[in-house]
Amino acid sequence: MLSSISKFYGGKIQKVLDKKTAQSYVLWVVNDKKVFKNSIIPLLLKYPPLTTRIKLQFNFLLKCFNSHDLTMEEYFQSRTMKYDNRAVITPNEEDFVAFLPCYFKSWLAGFIEAEGCFSNRKAGNFTFSIAQNYDYYLIYAIRSYYNLHHLKILHKRGKVSNIPIYEFSVGLLME
Repeated sequence: MLSSISKFYGGKIQKVLDKKTAQSYVLWVVNDKKVFKNSIIPLLLKYPPLTTRIKLQFNFLLKCFNSHDLTMEEYFQSRTMKYDNRAVITPNEEDFVAFLPCYFKSWLAGFIEAEGCFSNRKAGNFTFSIAQNYDYYLIYAIRSYYNLHHLKILHKRGKVSNIPIYEFSVGLLME
């Protein structure tokens, strides 16, 4: 899939080994400013990111891209503060659900592929769960999309980072 994306939009594919975890993963890397200007930025303007993390990263990219006289000091200061406006850009969950973007179904398919978890429990039941850091409105929207309003969205905190995590699960009991 990343190869197809790379051929269409540009960039290259790299296999990277995380030395700390010894896990390898694949990255799509774009370092060409023309590719960003002509392909990536128009794509993300047409289909804006839905998670606050990616929205803020994109805003940071646009700021850097459009600031022709940005000093290195300003760059590093801006980079450090790029997540400071998370609360400002976080939509109300009911408003978000009322105006889901036209690409929500496609986005959801990829989001479930990346973040969904299917489990076979010892008790003999099967569960599907999905979680997201910070963005309650997205988990609320997914639950609403599948008309699972009866399910509770759990609010947890990261064990190390203490960041908010929102999750819901649905299960099937096999007898």
